[in-house]
Amino acid sequence: MAHASELLMFILAIAICLLVVLRIVRSRRIAREKRAAEERERVEKTMAKLNELIPEVQRLCDEISRLYNFDSGYLIKKDWDALLASAEPTIAAISAIPKEIVESSEHSQTVAYLLERCQDTAFRENRNREYKDHELKACDSLLSDIDGGKSLDPQQRDATITDEYSRYLWNSRRRIVAPTSPTSTLPTTTSGLSTSALTRMGAFLG
Repeated sequence: MAHASELLMFILAIAICLLVVLRIVRSRRIAREKRAAEERERVEKTMAKLNELIPEVQRLCDEISRLYNFDSGYLIKKDWDALLASAEPTIAAISAIPKEIVESSEHSQTVAYLLERCQDTAFRENRNREYKDHELKACDSLLSDIDGGKSLDPQQRDATITDEYSRYLWNSRRRIVAPTSPTSTLPTTTSGLSTSALTRMGAFLG
């Protein structure tokens, strides 16, 4: 009889232990599920905030692309600084979003393009150098055959198309890119050269 009682107590103890273990496992599972649900909710809310920024991100990217396009002419500092200033609130909001969420978004490449361009301190300088090289190449035949076959050397070509402030006086599409003063406009000829550029060219040719 005593043996049967001890066996019953042993079985009861095991049952209690199993019950405790199961309760602990269940509690931990519920806690994990709760944390996972809270994380999903946090990610969803954060992603929603990012998605709210996307229209402005896209607008800024489109504006950067427009300014980068050579059809826009010389990119003056005022225009680039204005874009950077308008992008500051959006970039600050993006910076507050965890990097892993931004990178997992379907708009990650668009956001990366905006951040890369706006954080590139040499963007305007590099872009304008590329623009000048493009314009010189496009008008090479004009600058290589002046007044019966005379050709300007690289230094003369550079001085012909820019003023003392490195602002462009002409371009290959017959548009004035930057006037010599903020309030002036330079008349163009059918060659695409402004009168100031033609004057400089004449001085080189004697």
